[in-house]
Amino acid sequence: MKYSTYNKEIKYIIKQVKQASKIIAAGLKNRVILDKGSDDLVTDLDLAVEKFLINKMNKRFKGFSVVSEEYNPEGKMNENCYTIDPIDGTINFANNLGHWCIQVGLIQDGKNIASVMFFPTEKEMFTATLGGGAFLNGKPIHVNSNEPSKVLYNFVVSKSAKFDATDLLRDVTTSVSRHERALGSQSAAFANVAAGRLGGSIFGAYSRWDIEPGRLLILEAGGTIIEKQNKYIIAANTKETAKAFNECVKKYYIAK
Repeated sequence: MKYSTYNKEIKYIIKQVKQASKIIAAGLKNRVILDKGSDDLVTDLDLAVEKFLINKMNKRFKGFSVVSEEYNPEGKMNENCYTIDPIDGTINFANNLGHWCIQVGLIQDGKNIASVMFFPTEKEMFTATLGGGAFLNGKPIHVNSNEPSKVLYNFVVSKSAKFDATDLLRDVTTSVSRHERALGSQSAAFANVAAGRLGGSIFGAYSRWDIEPGRLLILEAGGTIIEKQNKYIIAANTKETAKAFNECVKKYYIAK
């Protein structure tokens, strides 16, 4: 397909992400799983994929800085940069579950212009370009229009978050919606909101590589984002849902 905006940029990224998935397929049986600390894991394939993608992105986007999970976690977001999460949902991946993703976001002149999120297990390629819409395997996608009380939503709050996840979830369940899930991957949550399968996602404590690709996907699919930078982010189908979730989160975040 031909994208209406940033066609060359996104097609290049799609090509490299597909190649990166072949690295994972080739090494899957003999992957090495390492303890990353902080209740997290990393595999040798995370490292191999990230190294491959950095090399390819540097060739095409010369002078752009990189913010990536394994090799450049302290990289600075600036006017021209890109983000890489080589395997978002590594714990899922290490335990042979689905809901893991290779994702890349491209920022140019201070704007996120292109996002690619590929889920090899599900064979689902989510893409978005600024002003050009959101797509799943080349077909347009849109958020659903469910009211807050009926949304199915993802809830992930890490131990480093600045509020009590148990209390927050109890409040959300009582005052907004009882239909909570935990997918174990923020990219999976964002992708499913954009595709209309989920109505929202609450994510506490994150890094830029976690959310930049999904942020553009959500917005281009017609959804809403509320973010307290680097503290929590809410993605939702409608402004009404986002506001309902945010009213709960604010109470517990501010209280801390």
